[in-house]
Amino acid sequence: MRYLPTRTPLLLAFAAVLPASAQVVERWVQRYDRQANQESAPSLAVDASGQVLVAGDAGSDYLQDTLLMKYAGASGVLLWAQHGAQIYGGSPARSPLALDASGNAVITGSSETKFSTAKYASADGAVLWGPVHNEILSDHPHTGASAVTVDRDGHVIVTGTFASHQYIDGDYYTAKYEGTGGTLLWEHFYQGPAGSGDHPVALAADHLGNVIVTGNSCPAGCAMDWFTVKYAASNGAVLWEQRFTGDWDRYEYVTDLAVDATGNVFVTGSGQGDNSTDWYLVKYAAGDGAVLWKLRWAGPAYYGEDFPSALVVDAAGNVIITGISEALNGWKGWRTAKYAAADGALLWERFYYGPGYGDHTPTALDLDAAGNVLVTGATKAAGTAGTLDYYTVKYAVTDGSLLWEQRYNGPGNSLDVATSVAATRDGGAVVTGTSSLGSLYTYTTIHYVPVSTQQPWRAQFFGANANASAAADDADPDHDGLPNLIEWGCGSNPATVSPPPGTPGRDGANFTFRYPRSAAAVTAGALFAVEWSDTLAAGTWQSDGVIETVLSNNGTLKQVLAVLPESSGRRFARLKVTAP
Repeated sequence: MRYLPTRTPLLLAFAAVLPASAQVVERWVQRYDRQANQESAPSLAVDASGQVLVAGDAGSDYLQDTLLMKYAGASGVLLWAQHGAQIYGGSPARSPLALDASGNAVITGSSETKFSTAKYASADGAVLWGPVHNEILSDHPHTGASAVTVDRDGHVIVTGTFASHQYIDGDYYTAKYEGTGGTLLWEHFYQGPAGSGDHPVALAADHLGNVIVTGNSCPAGCAMDWFTVKYAASNGAVLWEQRFTGDWDRYEYVTDLAVDATGNVFVTGSGQGDNSTDWYLVKYAAGDGAVLWKLRWAGPAYYGEDFPSALVVDAAGNVIITGISEALNGWKGWRTAKYAAADGALLWERFYYGPGYGDHTPTALDLDAAGNVLVTGATKAAGTAGTLDYYTVKYAVTDGSLLWEQRYNGPGNSLDVATSVAATRDGGAVVTGTSSLGSLYTYTTIHYVPVSTQQPWRAQFFGANANASAAADDADPDHDGLPNLIEWGCGSNPATVSPPPGTPGRDGANFTFRYPRSAAAVTAGALFAVEWSDTLAAGTWQSDGVIETVLSNNGTLKQVLAVLPESSGRRFARLKVTAP
């Protein structure tokens, strides 16, 4: 017997992939009261399932804890929060957070006079190991962790400074821990030629697990140079080291480091000239650290102070940098620039000087899956004195054209400084930073999502624009078995029980399937497909041989007839709607 079920084949399939140029809106905003009366610089990461982790500190000036939080990506609900090792009169690392392949989080900071590193479970924030301390540093009151990363094998690497006095007698310290239990695998110290003033800033692990650390180091006579060193994955042996001085050999300060897919190393920072401070960018060869190319960039102001803040490397090995550029009128704005992998040629650059007079500071970068560039930081608000807002912008991968921009002014209408950004799979971004409210500074985290063509429909039926909760594509608030995406695509009401929008039939030896298409959904770019299977098994659904004809169109709904290939046995059909 042949039959075509009416409701069973009507299954949801969606892929919410929107154009990169779509505008964005706030999906959620979450504030965490850290009971702190000072600013901080939290970091964030988004795991493979889209959940958001934020790391920073909590507490007063003199007694702080490391802080780790996890938010649900879809709703912003706080899933858990963990307070870690106490930090006395200090702060967490500059880059305190890293995730392993399972989404477990590693944070590092300074506990009393020691490094403190711990690993937390993705599911509930339970401590998996640690905090582990480096007791060898216990006699140095200005020990400070700088950064943490996780290598390809899940091992944890941390770097930072130990010093008997701040900025004096400082040495690089780098350690590698086994990822599962936190056992120390190796550690390495570096002391520069002046015997003091060596402070690592950033680190990365390459595709082979080797570790690259860069930072600031005093040469003989102690101005300041960059010092970059590469350690072997297996035992921390030095593979190569490079010292960099600028064109005037004065004070050069590192700000960031990145590694490309083949292990080449990019380092950026600033250097003093006769009358200005300029950007520098250097590319080192993976094998021996040879300088492949370097460049210097000076802004338009003759006595300008130009400082790079962060860099990333894209899949092609091109490098994108953002930082401060001083204009001729003294305003300090943003410059974001993309340079070619092969020779450092400038591919594009974009400037932003903000609506208000004063300093505008970019702090962080990330790339989305297509290579488009996200930048976040703080900008002066227009017509106000002493207030800062979050500012986040997205530039196109090809030419740096503006795709979207967003400002955020917190409820305190005062100091809102974004410090970290991460791209999300939905084409949006998550941003975190600090917002002042009275005398306290909260961590404020925002999830931006692309403006959907479904938003007017969601607003009509649910009073909300976001693809979340009852208004989500896969939600079924009226419990009629039809997800919202199907109801939108077929022009039915998601708030009341609706009959299946398809009608089975027969045309001679062929099965047919008649269904409505919403004209608004078609205009928005939704895709419709009738698929068939003889077994319902995964991987057997196909649209081969299906012929569709528009029977009528009243301007609101199109009635479509799909004729399926002839079958001598039973056959199932389903309607698949793919979101634009």
